[in-house]
Amino acid sequence: SLPGTLNHGITFYSALRLGKWKPLYRMLNPQFELYYLSNDIHENHYLAIRQPEKVKQLAMVLGKTLKQRGAQMPVEKKTGKPVPFPDELFKN
Repeated sequence: SLPGTLNHGITFYSALRLGKWKPLYRMLNPQFELYYLSNDIHENHYLAIRQPEKVKQLAMVLGKTLKQRGAQMPVEKKTGKPVPFPDELFKN
């Protein structure tokens, strides 16, 4: 299976469209993807590496939104703890 997926191709992620931006948070191997939909509606151009401040900004919004909506995060088998919300990866 692919990194960040379970058997049968199942993966856990959250995404949100914020204007022309779309942050996507892959939960099993916490990582972010970022797309600028005005120029890339098919999400072919991965911008997260080139736009780390934008990733952080949108991760904060995504995390806050998930918490406000009562989202449940998947639990890691190794630790028995929930996967962190996106904004929690940027807190010191």
